[in-house]
Amino acid sequence: MHFPWVLSASLSALPPISDENWELLISATESEARKSEILSSFNGITPGYFETSGTRLMAGRGIESSDSEGTPQVAVVNQTLASRFFPHGQALGKHILTGSGAKDQWEIVGVVEDGKYTSARETPRAMVFLPLRQLSGEDLFAGCLLLRTKGDPRQVASELRHALTRIDNNIPVMKVTTLNEQIGESMAREVLVSRLSTFFSLLALSLACIGLYGVMSYNVVRRANEIGVRMALGAERNAVLWLVLRETLLLLAVGIAVGIPATLAATRFVQSQLFGVRAFEPIVIGVATAAIVFVTAIAGYLPARRATEVDPVVALRYE
Repeated sequence: MHFPWVLSASLSALPPISDENWELLISATESEARKSEILSSFNGITPGYFETSGTRLMAGRGIESSDSEGTPQVAVVNQTLASRFFPHGQALGKHILTGSGAKDQWEIVGVVEDGKYTSARETPRAMVFLPLRQLSGEDLFAGCLLLRTKGDPRQVASELRHALTRIDNNIPVMKVTTLNEQIGESMAREVLVSRLSTFFSLLALSLACIGLYGVMSYNVVRRANEIGVRMALGAERNAVLWLVLRETLLLLAVGIAVGIPATLAATRFVQSQLFGVRAFEPIVIGVATAAIVFVTAIAGYLPARRATEVDPVVALRYE
């Protein structure tokens, strides 16, 4: 059966970026191995898995169709596992043990780049990929069909369900999702926190602008007599405008002088709440500062312009 929308396909025991995780103790048989035993995640896969998942092969080869029952047992490991056992980059051709028996010995035939296996936030972890056709018992399990497709993913999902139904009505399809959706689900908490932070940041900015405008308006009313006298004595409107606006700029300068160092001091705490970005981003801080300067200038300019429109006679009568 041919599907033109499928570019590559593979079976695996576990899907990428999922809460499921299988672990086992792995040891190296070679005497030059730096560590005797480590805890590693593992996944059973079929040929084409790395091409389908977009995982780069750094050395050696991937799992091939010839890696089946009755042939020498092989394994592909990621860079983290390879560097922990063989820090000098000589992992190919070495052997690892997944148990105490000779049948649990696997030859490393490939090294792939590190990836994310259970969460987009996780730090690099040791990972070993074993051919499904060389596994047995409870380990011989494939719960995920991974496809690299072209076209609309929603249409592909519908066609995939129909295709599996035509092959075997008894095949249970529990869930069809894209890798982007899978990552989105794992990042749901971060997305929620990000949206809430954006909302409250905008709310805080709005309240700050309203408060600043109120303070400046009150200051103009409070200094009505002074402004009237200045204008009656021939002060130019630009001079009065600058007189009122200068106080706003002074408040702005104090706020920036206090806010930027406080932001830099808080980067260590903020970094733990972020994913994929650094806490110290000069461009982001610059844009945020420019936005505050613009909003503050507007909030100070409007009361200042009102001050220049004060009638000197009315201002002198003001009590």
